[in-house]
Amino acid sequence: MMDPEENSDSCKSKLEDILRDVELEDLIPRFQEEKVTTSHIPDMTDQDLISLGVLRIGQRHELRQRCKAIGRTRPRDVCGLIRSMREKKRKRSSKTDLPLSVKQQMVTVGWKHYDPIKDQFKQVYSSKGGGTFQIQLDKSMTYAGVLGRLKNLFFPGGKNGDLEVAHLILSLGNYVGDIIKHELTLEDGSTTTFTIESYLGYCKTQKIRLYLITKVDPLRDMFGEVSDISDEDDALPDPGLVSIIFVMIVTFK
Repeated sequence: MMDPEENSDSCKSKLEDILRDVELEDLIPRFQEEKVTTSHIPDMTDQDLISLGVLRIGQRHELRQRCKAIGRTRPRDVCGLIRSMREKKRKRSSKTDLPLSVKQQMVTVGWKHYDPIKDQFKQVYSSKGGGTFQIQLDKSMTYAGVLGRLKNLFFPGGKNGDLEVAHLILSLGNYVGDIIKHELTLEDGSTTTFTIESYLGYCKTQKIRLYLITKVDPLRDMFGEVSDISDEDDALPDPGLVSIIFVMIVTFK
């Protein structure tokens, strides 16, 4: 039979291990001061845990779940349980932080829409159907591929609120709202076709942020026409339609 003092030390050690696993190691002295063990935590209220410094909902939930699991486990299995939890966390981390192979890149993406009053592209926040996301993209993905991915992300079904993708000019942009071109001009004056990999080299960074840049197409808005948006020519207006408008303006003058 385990000595009570030894059992107490074991409980403290288990709790310290759990606190480290849920990134609350700085609270270990506080839990020790209040003499809190793994057997107490499942019955503690949110307010109890908050008073101990566990402010995040997710951490309170995980702390309770892990302590409950230990309570259901026989003493000789506790060390194995903790090792198993750590191994699962290590595997989750390795999946998330994979040296994102040579073929994949984690990219932060968002959406900026043109504000005619301020004459600038403004970020659309999640409350209005936008937001910021992190997605994995193939490093070989082209301009058209990235544009299509972001279009589907922010305009599922071709619409987002009152905006229809068919009435918009679409392009890619950087975090300050500058339009990114299909052909990137390098420092030596040469050009290279946009891909995720070439853009990484162009920016000379390991992390990139891309935005879907949208602007209401004045020509489509004027004539109420709906046509496909070309990803290969920066979604410019149809030259034939521009010519017709020019002739109309000259005629009416």
